[in-house]
Amino acid sequence: MRKGMAAFAAVLIAMTFGMGTAVGGSDRVLGPDGYKGLKLGQSQQAAEATGLLRDPQRVGTCTAYYFMESEGSMPRSSGVFVGDTGGVIRIGGTSLMRTPEGAHDGMALEELKRRYPELKQDPQLDFIWASPLPDAEYSFVIQEDGTVKDFGLQRPGAQC
Repeated sequence: MRKGMAAFAAVLIAMTFGMGTAVGGSDRVLGPDGYKGLKLGQSQQAAEATGLLRDPQRVGTCTAYYFMESEGSMPRSSGVFVGDTGGVIRIGGTSLMRTPEGAHDGMALEELKRRYPELKQDPQLDFIWASPLPDAEYSFVIQEDGTVKDFGLQRPGAQC
């Protein structure tokens, strides 16, 4: 199993979910390098300076944040994770975000597969699906009803 996915899955399993499913406008895109001024690999200081983050908490060797409420709601198990080394390693999506391909919370797995032809199910955590990007990957948590419950952008192999 990919180490980054293992860390993410451990957080998912340890906490409960709870969020809405509204989809935001064009400025709410979690792209292949980040969201608004928040970018993968960015230092903790630079990430905090974006003004997008709140409620820092230590999780292993990372500091985890939630987005400001104006950016949408997130599951308790999601967030923005900044490693002690390597900077921002994961940017969790919110209820108002979507990917450039239009993926969002509540989307059916079959539609997600059409938008991400390289989407693969994790062999050990069957509720997690991932799609590779040149320097990152999108990950999606699929709930029992076959819809996206959570998604995010992460650096493969990075962990907390």
